[in-house]
Amino acid sequence: MSPVARSATLVRPTKGLHWALFGLAAGFAYAILGLLASDPIAWWSMALLAPVPLMALGLFVSRAGRRAVWRAAAGAWVGSLPLWVITHAWMFKVSPVGFFPGMLLQGSWAGVYVLLAAIAVRGRGGPVVTAFTLAIMWSFVEVFRGSVLFGGYAWLLIGHPLIDAPLVFKSGAVLGAYGVGFAVALSAAGIVMLARSRDDAMRVGAVIIAPWLVMGLLGLLAPAPGQETGTRVAIIQTNVPQDNRMSWSIEDQVRLLEEFTAMTATARGRADFVVWPETMLPGPPISPQALEEMRRFGLVYSTKIPGAEQLPATIFADEVAMLQRDLGVPMIVGATGIDGLKLTSTADGYVDQEEAGFYNSAHLFIDGRLSATRYDKLKLTIFGEVLPLVSRWEWLEKKLLAIGAGGMRFDLDAGRRPVWLDVPLPDDYSIRVGTPICFEVAYAGVSRKLARGGGDRVDALVNLTNDGWFSTSDSGRAMHLKLARWRALENGVPIVRAANTGISTIIDAQGRIAPTDATMPEGPGEHAIATGGTRFATRTPQVLVGEVPGRTTKATLYSRLGFVTPWLIFLAGLVVLVRGLGSGRRPA
Repeated sequence: MSPVARSATLVRPTKGLHWALFGLAAGFAYAILGLLASDPIAWWSMALLAPVPLMALGLFVSRAGRRAVWRAAAGAWVGSLPLWVITHAWMFKVSPVGFFPGMLLQGSWAGVYVLLAAIAVRGRGGPVVTAFTLAIMWSFVEVFRGSVLFGGYAWLLIGHPLIDAPLVFKSGAVLGAYGVGFAVALSAAGIVMLARSRDDAMRVGAVIIAPWLVMGLLGLLAPAPGQETGTRVAIIQTNVPQDNRMSWSIEDQVRLLEEFTAMTATARGRADFVVWPETMLPGPPISPQALEEMRRFGLVYSTKIPGAEQLPATIFADEVAMLQRDLGVPMIVGATGIDGLKLTSTADGYVDQEEAGFYNSAHLFIDGRLSATRYDKLKLTIFGEVLPLVSRWEWLEKKLLAIGAGGMRFDLDAGRRPVWLDVPLPDDYSIRVGTPICFEVAYAGVSRKLARGGGDRVDALVNLTNDGWFSTSDSGRAMHLKLARWRALENGVPIVRAANTGISTIIDAQGRIAPTDATMPEGPGEHAIATGGTRFATRTPQVLVGEVPGRTTKATLYSRLGFVTPWLIFLAGLVVLVRGLGSGRRPA
């Protein structure tokens, strides 16, 4: 067979199945490398290699026919599924029915990339231009899935592992996670082009090395950490499995409140304020107005507790208010919030409830009372608190939830505007904090808005989260923590993280783990995971006390410029796609 014939055979296999197998192999290689880069293994260097198989496939198949491109993309889709199935196995317990379409959606991004890359590089120039095209399309797909479609799901972005990379991680204060991801993708694309042809090795080698040099230099622009705050915080890490919370009885709630109260009491004299995780205050939704309405109406719980067969519905908020007054320091507590509660009796003896809004909120207890100032979660978690499109039809949403999510409630409203909590401290001093709730730390835009403080930078972000959803997946908890570390780095502010079932900790303004002292009331637990150079106890009740680090001396460039980098990447992706579609080049 002549050299030309051999080349033609490689470029255009005789059977369409061959292209699907190529795609399957490339997708599977990407999945394995992605798993190695993710927790618990967390070899950040694997993030550089992970895109290489899909980039090589996209470049290779661009010379083939249209059907070959679709077959290769379909193969990559199937081959990449292990990455998502393994890292999201916890979702099956949350929603067995939703797990499968969710994994198919996330796995499809590998196939989408191969398809779009094959189109884009048809209008390519030399190897350097092609490398940039491959990298731009990679980041285009990441921005689309992470921040555009259904509000975004920014999980397992290629730049995330680099929060643990020496030196270059600081460039995140300038570029953000998407910008660092583009730099990694460009270097990976250079590897693909170098493997394809060594005719222009010097220029292609520069494409591989330059992104790392640029990240190192940009890291020098990251502002230095500022003066320590001198403020100490106590973080209460609870351990309430999510299936328990879905059906906890009033007796369970009373018992757990007693446990939380006892844990909090151990922080007396050791901290300037206390933080509880997301929605950890049992009982009904609260606000000062709602508590007064419940007292006016005389709303009570019927219990099986001897000597306390009836308890006022305000018992939980009242107990926390008494605890806060006894401690003498402010408490930030996660609980559902409510506006405009009105209770009336019906003719058949039931209670009719009306409200103007129902929220996932961060509340502030000060001076032995619940403050009227609270933060309501701005961005509800897709498939966790809101169903895209489906939530527009209440009847359809209820049917799907009853079948596939154990009757979960999706009746929360999104907060109308950002609110910041001014936490009073001794000596007439206070710190201003933003309180992103749960998955809001995955959304760079929300965290940036809260970190900016409405024009006056916050002293810290306090992330309240319920990571009980991860069930036994400590790697999921580690990934969620990694997202919070990115938000601290991007905005140059420390983050105090209070998580049900863990991981609770303090993060400094450069995304590093700050020291804390941990007390475990039930003794060391059986579960732990190491990430970011620190080993954390998970699924174990504990009280962590530590000093809140200082924010950076000035706002980071990323915080000042905002979401410019990802949107520029997105626009560049549209340009190269149009160029590829209109190039006039034909498949081989």
